[in-house]
Amino acid sequence: MITYYLVFLLGLLSGALIRMPRIFRIAHWVMLSCGYVLITLFGFQMASASVMCSSLLVDVISAGLIAVCAATGSVVVSFFFIGGVRTFFKANVLTSPDELSPVNPEETVGLHVWHPVYRSLGLLIVGIAAGVWMPVVKVDVPINFFLLLMILSVGVQSAQELLTLSNNRFKHGFATASSLVLFFGLPVAVIAGTLLFSAAAGLFLRYGWRESMLCAAPLGWQTLGGPMVQELRGVTLGNVAFLTNMFRDVVALVMIPLVSRGRYLLLGVTPGGVSSMDILLPGIMAASGRQSLMYAMWVGASCSFWAPILIYLIAKAGR
Repeated sequence: MITYYLVFLLGLLSGALIRMPRIFRIAHWVMLSCGYVLITLFGFQMASASVMCSSLLVDVISAGLIAVCAATGSVVVSFFFIGGVRTFFKANVLTSPDELSPVNPEETVGLHVWHPVYRSLGLLIVGIAAGVWMPVVKVDVPINFFLLLMILSVGVQSAQELLTLSNNRFKHGFATASSLVLFFGLPVAVIAGTLLFSAAAGLFLRYGWRESMLCAAPLGWQTLGGPMVQELRGVTLGNVAFLTNMFRDVVALVMIPLVSRGRYLLLGVTPGGVSSMDILLPGIMAASGRQSLMYAMWVGASCSFWAPILIYLIAKAGR
């Protein structure tokens, strides 16, 4: 994770020093392209993973249910949190297109918000098909390469968004307190919704509420969650944790255009957790606009920081 932050800071510094509109457009398309490539590689890795073959059908169904509850919980709790901040600060909070940094209307909400979903699901299916029919090949190196390239391009774009947002806030006199509360509170709402709703799902599963919450604790980070939960609580729960967070990405991909509506555009950054800052970014930006970039990165980074801590604490508490 330290490498990711360093690469992001490098992109942020580059974007601050090189203020050329063409550079930002190039960075935008690099980010989108890397996102689609990562989705394809993710599908390939998902199909070729032995965990899919070794998991029982009941585990797969349970993982899907926990994933749906985790993504839904993040959206529901974030919805009430954003609404509460708007009410408390008399609606002087960054929750609508008028209150966010101005962007090209073609880059904000519209009928085309489903296009990234169709493309992403199509590429995911292509990756899965390739993983099924092709020999098993490790794709960790290309995944890391495209992920770093994507984070670099996101850093370049973030420099522009920070400058635009600060200028816009200065011009229109936005309430700093409400902006800070929303920015720093949104990851808390995502994490709380994930844990609460996944625990509720566990009441109807054979694992129990604490184990279900443990499987959702990686917050969408399946490559961390599966191995770490397996080490702490055994192979069965490790498999369920891997599948839960893998399915959460797919569920979030479909949910993003559905929840990014009206004055709650920022809900688009909430279903995916960790993945909000990488493979879900194309869909988030299409549904919520380019101005959601900083929020998506912050939510993803915050979830990445807390995921291993939550896994450890919940696993030890259940013993």
